[in-house]
Amino acid sequence: MNGILKDSSSFPKVSVIVPAYNVERYIVECIESLLSQTYSNLEIIVVDDGSTDATASELRRYQRFDNITLISQRNQGVSAARNKALAAAHGEFIAFIDSDDVVHPELFATCVNLCENKGYDFVLYDHEEFSSGQIPRFGQIRSDRIESVDEPLSYYLDNGFKGGMSAMFVRRELLKGLEFPLGISKGEDMCFSFSLLPRLKKGWHIQKNYRTGYNI
Repeated sequence: MNGILKDSSSFPKVSVIVPAYNVERYIVECIESLLSQTYSNLEIIVVDDGSTDATASELRRYQRFDNITLISQRNQGVSAARNKALAAAHGEFIAFIDSDDVVHPELFATCVNLCENKGYDFVLYDHEEFSSGQIPRFGQIRSDRIESVDEPLSYYLDNGFKGGMSAMFVRRELLKGLEFPLGISKGEDMCFSFSLLPRLKKGWHIQKNYRTGYNI
């Protein structure tokens, strides 16, 4: 699980999708954690879903970055924002990250290594939530074990995908034709997951906290 060094341009591109709505307090920390990845072949797609606070202003500081695409739309909800970003993605792999999340610097290097070594479809990783006002810190490693997930649907029913799609790294080809359901404010991850699960064959679950997020 060693992280790939910054010179990873010859490795598969990873598209990181970040929907953003009224997250002026968190969005910079989120994006900075993505820019700090040890895996460099990333495209970061941020969709401002009609924010009414200073989110758009905070995002403008990243206009000069070649690997960041900023998209604005009228407020339509998180599903519409993710769908728009997914349509614009070019990476071989997709990761959905919430805009109030901070991710471990070796997250994508680890995920690419695991998928490329055996050609697996996806990687699940653990996460930890924090209440608003707290500083997110990566939690203790509960286990060094990397668990193979050979029957994704059964694994989901037994364990759940804690953190939803924002705790999954997946091959983009498997998402073809899928969209997050519009008009649903809660449970859109679950709906999307159940459409995706029959397409997945094998993956990994790394029992290490690679993502922290505010519980807001």
